[in-house]
Amino acid sequence: SDFVCGLLKTRSGRIIVATDRGLCYFNAKEKRFNAMDELPRTFYTRVYEDRNGIIWAGTYSEGLYFFDPKTKKTGNFRYVPTDKSSLSGNRVNWICEDSKDQFWIATEGGLCRFEASKYSFLNYTVKDGLPSNIVYTLQEDASGCLWMSTSKGLVCFSPDSKKVVTYTKINGLLSDQFNYNSTYRDSSG
Repeated sequence: SDFVCGLLKTRSGRIIVATDRGLCYFNAKEKRFNAMDELPRTFYTRVYEDRNGIIWAGTYSEGLYFFDPKTKKTGNFRYVPTDKSSLSGNRVNWICEDSKDQFWIATEGGLCRFEASKYSFLNYTVKDGLPSNIVYTLQEDASGCLWMSTSKGLVCFSPDSKKVVTYTKINGLLSDQFNYNSTYRDSSG
């Protein structure tokens, strides 16, 4: 597919592309992209490699998939309305780890922190002070706060204190509405 939503170069040098028709990898011998058969063919919005080498892939409507290249184990996390520890939404926009090795997922149902020991999620939503459950991206600053672009402003979230500060047009932003993949962190943090 020509509709590319995300790119990843793994630590081993493999190039993986997230598209609207599945994940592909670059085959250097053949000088072409081949489908990655380890995960289902679906609309992927994001692809990420964690500190353990596990490949995580967010989707447009099927939650979060993972693949461990070492063990060949695969899995999927989805939003389950009756389970508060499930993924908070099936539309995954961003995946990242912070400096404390906490694993974060931005969805259109809120912000999720993956609890690896329980295979569950701790979710943050408008009930916890976010201005919107639509979270597009995350960036960690030098003090460990997470900056999130949302559909209703820019948010500074402290994972330690759970404090949420929202910046909007009132604070000088041009708009409260951000877009997918709208994030940037410069060299000063």
